[in-house]
Amino acid sequence: MKQKLIVKVKVVDISAVFSSVLASPILITTPLDSASQLGEASIFTCQAIGIPTPTIHWLKEKLVVGEGSMLNISDVKQHDVSSYVCVASNNAGNVASDSVELVIFGKYVHIIKSYWVKAFRS
Repeated sequence: MKQKLIVKVKVVDISAVFSSVLASPILITTPLDSASQLGEASIFTCQAIGIPTPTIHWLKEKLVVGEGSMLNISDVKQHDVSSYVCVASNNAGNVASDSVELVIFGKYVHIIKSYWVKAFRS
């Protein structure tokens, strides 16, 4: 006697399950302090993961000054000297980096350096 095997397959759409999964942003790369000369470029980087993918904003003195994983200040001016914070946000929450500083070096460093050279030669 032959037996018949009947297989029933049910297709289930699980996309709805995954669309309801949320994960707060986690910073995986945080910005570092930067020193630049006037007129030079300075770049801060910040990366985050989360579900949904977080958006990244850059704050300077609590005002948004950029969006994306890189903040590129292409022509550093005196008014760019400040503290900057990277904030990653999604529907599950947000996370902020520690503040980092942009400082300018240049002629003042050279004046101090030459002063010390003269002082030690005396």
